[in-house]
Amino acid sequence: MNTQTAHQDDVNEGSRRETVKRLARSLLTAERILMGLMFVGFGVNGFLGIMPTSLAHDGSAALGGALMKASYLFPLLKGTEVLLEVYVKPRT
Repeated sequence: MNTQTAHQDDVNEGSRRETVKRLARSLLTAERILMGLMFVGFGVNGFLGIMPTSLAHDGSAALGGALMKASYLFPLLKGTEVLLEVYVKPRT
């Protein structure tokens, strides 16, 4: 192997590393955007009831009913979820 081929191999390896780094950053950004949209969507759904809810099992239905009966707790929970997702998540 001569020095020119060794240099070309080094250049190709560096190019591959940069491509992998760029792809990793893009995938991480896409994941953050999708997770953010999901959390904000489900948080807003707690207030507006846009998406239909499925039938729950006995234990989870009892918990959901208790949260709904405490008039302040469910809105507080969903409001906190939305605020944290909008303000905290993009900064991390």
